[in-house]
Amino acid sequence: STLYKAGVFLLVFASALFVIGYGAPYWIEEKREVTNSLFGRISAESHQAGWFHAVRALECVCLVVLAIACIYTLASNCCKTIPGPHSRLLEILAGVGGLLGFVGAMVYVGEFNDAIKSAEGANFSWAFYLATIGSVLAVVAAILVGIGNKPLPQQSGGTTFNMAPVTTSYPATVTTVQGGYYPGQQPYGAAPPQKAGYPS
Repeated sequence: STLYKAGVFLLVFASALFVIGYGAPYWIEEKREVTNSLFGRISAESHQAGWFHAVRALECVCLVVLAIACIYTLASNCCKTIPGPHSRLLEILAGVGGLLGFVGAMVYVGEFNDAIKSAEGANFSWAFYLATIGSVLAVVAAILVGIGNKPLPQQSGGTTFNMAPVTTSYPATVTTVQGGYYPGQQPYGAAPPQKAGYPS
């Protein structure tokens, strides 16, 4: 359906945004032109806090799950020749991946917001916003795919009965041939033709 196709394209686009934001060293930009990423200078100066490890883990899992979702999309829509059973795996992967990335971004904001306000000229930069937008769009893509991913009639479940064709036969007319007379000719005094199965 149209919604399913739109969801698939949106998922690929969201995954691309997240990958760029995840890897770019522009999550936080300071006034003195120093930039930071999940694996940059901030990680070395954050005292290796547990929450920061959690953020990196959430974003990393999000990256892996979205990559699996994209690979599954290509495999199921481009390489499959025989229809298989109806599956909701794609929307589950996209939704879970997007939620994990969004939660990680919100934890990052909650922990760094006060530090950014106190630091003169420090702001969240474009890579952070790309990763966050990619996570949100992945959730939207999961919703679109879920709405548009309807099972085919033969995949909707239930019992299928294969009915054999019914052939109706009618009794044939039995004609008695007597003394050189052929079917269709009625000899004098002969009994009229009878239909099999119906006594006169």
